[in-house]
Amino acid sequence: MSQIDVMPTVFGLLNFNYQSKFFGQDVLKSDYKPRALIATYQNLGLMKDTILTIISPKQQTKQLQLNLVPNPKIGVEFQLMYDQKPLEKARPDLINETISYYQTASDMLKKKKYQK
Repeated sequence: MSQIDVMPTVFGLLNFNYQSKFFGQDVLKSDYKPRALIATYQNLGLMKDTILTIISPKQQTKQLQLNLVPNPKIGVEFQLMYDQKPLEKARPDLINETISYYQTASDMLKKKKYQK
């Protein structure tokens, strides 16, 4: 999950019924599909299916296979350390999904589609 999922999850715990145009999801729902959207100044990313897809300026992409490095001193639900290796074969579906998330968000902001 990522920070955009916090409020939908809290609203779900409070049994709020609401509509949203944003991408966050209630991570406690049975139909939740794990993914996280991340960003830095130059790079945008999507973590999904144990793969980190990074899109950068000038149409550059990079994909990394994430393998959990277990720490026996930490509970299973709090494991955060991953070994990263370049993906051997590109996953164009994840590249396109990553681009889609960020282009859609950009379009919504530019055209003020998040407002009524």
